[in-house]
Amino acid sequence: MLESIILTLAVFSSLFSQHRVLPNLENLPTLEIGKVVFNIEIADSEVERAQGLSGRTSLPLDQGLLFEFSTANWPGFWMKDMNFPIDIVWINENWQIVDLTKNFEPKSYPQIIFPKSAVKYVLEINADLINKNDFKIGDEVIFKP
Repeated sequence: MLESIILTLAVFSSLFSQHRVLPNLENLPTLEIGKVVFNIEIADSEVERAQGLSGRTSLPLDQGLLFEFSTANWPGFWMKDMNFPIDIVWINENWQIVDLTKNFEPKSYPQIIFPKSAVKYVLEINADLINKNDFKIGDEVIFKP
């Protein structure tokens, strides 16, 4: 099963990494964690989740990519075709942080990481923002469409 997931991600990544269209950065939804607000893109389709931030050269400090899944589960993430390190905020269906991954480096590929608890949402942000903003397990996340 894991091999089929990796193969699917590799196929989607190769298909879309060369024709990436950046989103309109105006009127993005936001996520608030404490006093910190992120403008977010939402990856809620298989293609968008497979692509993630792969192929991009950077991410503005006030932005993130929110992965949304139909049900809570333990999705695996890797750094295929990533060009910069990220922090990952793992969020359950009640919009609470249940796990944190700090400074996930591109050189870690092909390592796959998983959350410690089931999640419905996963937020990718720039590396070191978890520490800088003192995000903690149990923090509430507020989504504003």
